[in-house]
Amino acid sequence: MLPQSLRRNPSGRATIGQVSLPAPVGGINASHALLGMPQTDATVMTNYFPSPSFVELRPGYSRHVGALPSTVETLAEYASGASSRLFAAAGTTIHDVTDATASATTAAVTSLTNARWQHTMFSAGAGDYLVMVNGADGVRTYNGTGWSNQSAAISSVTASNLINVATWKRRLWFVKQNDTRAYYLGADAIAGSMTNFQLGAVWRYGGALRAITSISTDSGDGIDDLIAFISTEGEVAIYQGTDPDSASTFSLIGVYRIGRPVGDRCIYRFAGDAIVLTENGAVSLLSAMNLDPSQEGDTSLSRKIKEPLSTDAATYGGNYGWQAFLYPARGMAVVNVPESTGMSHQWIMNVMTGAWCRFENLNALCWGLLNQRPYFASGSTVYEFDEGSYADNGATIFAETRWAFSTLRTPRQKRFTAARALIRAGGNPALRIGLDIDYSDNSVTSTVPTSIDTALWDVALWDEAEWPGIGATDLIKTWVMTRGIGVAVAPRVATETKGIQIQINAFDMMYETSAGPTF
Repeated sequence: MLPQSLRRNPSGRATIGQVSLPAPVGGINASHALLGMPQTDATVMTNYFPSPSFVELRPGYSRHVGALPSTVETLAEYASGASSRLFAAAGTTIHDVTDATASATTAAVTSLTNARWQHTMFSAGAGDYLVMVNGADGVRTYNGTGWSNQSAAISSVTASNLINVATWKRRLWFVKQNDTRAYYLGADAIAGSMTNFQLGAVWRYGGALRAITSISTDSGDGIDDLIAFISTEGEVAIYQGTDPDSASTFSLIGVYRIGRPVGDRCIYRFAGDAIVLTENGAVSLLSAMNLDPSQEGDTSLSRKIKEPLSTDAATYGGNYGWQAFLYPARGMAVVNVPESTGMSHQWIMNVMTGAWCRFENLNALCWGLLNQRPYFASGSTVYEFDEGSYADNGATIFAETRWAFSTLRTPRQKRFTAARALIRAGGNPALRIGLDIDYSDNSVTSTVPTSIDTALWDVALWDEAEWPGIGATDLIKTWVMTRGIGVAVAPRVATETKGIQIQINAFDMMYETSAGPTF
């Protein structure tokens, strides 16, 4: 952005300028040089979410159901018409956690081997079923009134070895552990004899089948739906047709390479596309089909965060808890990264703009939806996310963002004298701003006075002070004095708040520019 105002000192020795930068709605950019990024990008965006026109504090969460008997490793929704239930798998049991007021101590299913289930909804005849597999306990189903073990009614495969499940054109398709074959049931069948479909011959890099998904060229469910088989080595075999029993109506379109998938929950569907979480980033299967192999990197939706996401995959790829999850109501695509059993962070993409950010202190091991509302589990507790509190189960949310570095289109030394963040807040946030000069990385130091006389940062006690509620939309635009001399600058903003909604709209700076030679 060009300075909004520029005044020449009568002596000709210096100029005084003011610049206004838009909010970093482009999100984190970890793929470009520090200088040269768009000024709408950020080098840090933690617990802020980049909307199309502003950057906002991420939602908070609150306890939904706790005291489950063990660590919750799966959340699964049953959805049939107006009926929805949320189930949590913990240890050797499955519990109904739909109602926060209900006791979840009584298990709906017991005597299981593990709680790491993959699941899908499926309509079979007159019934709707939640279908689940975990590689040990066969095929379990819930029909709206009760649970069943379908293993005894399944033949031609050992049901206890099935580790993943998907639906395509009125059929259930399954993945078996360490097998190159896919297994499917008859049309509209929930059990019966399974047929295997061999895929090993079309893959060039070996491995086994890891996941199955459908994609559509018309963004819907119909005759144009394709089925994709993804190998552990990152090869995708895509088929078209209707009846896999007949070679004349089921044929291979092509085989594409996308990078090895991470975790069993590596896919989310969006607008007909399937996004696959791989060691190279989040990859669009529709894009992979339409690009030349030399353009493989262009299929990644996570190009801007490829380096940190790839580092996460290399560091934590063997941990349980990786999940690709879509929260449609907010337009958030979530990549859950399990650092350990009790610690995780998330990479979040705005599905409208493709901008990325990072969420912290949501130590989720698994995610799920109930009536389009998001829930996650941490330890033995299920939490509701984005329930309107803008607090983390009653605790404060720390958030920070830093813009891209900029010379403000003048490669001269500049002395920065004042700055302000233009923020709308639902109360009096604890707000600090700062300037990083010439690629430094400093903590924000300038506390910004705000207009509402309530709790103050570094003065009030976090657990005792009175905090304002949500609802007001006060505009904060207070100037603070700054210090710093250099050529390039990156503003940064940090907040630590509880119960306050925050929107960052812009950042203003005042500076003096040397009239001598450039540096």
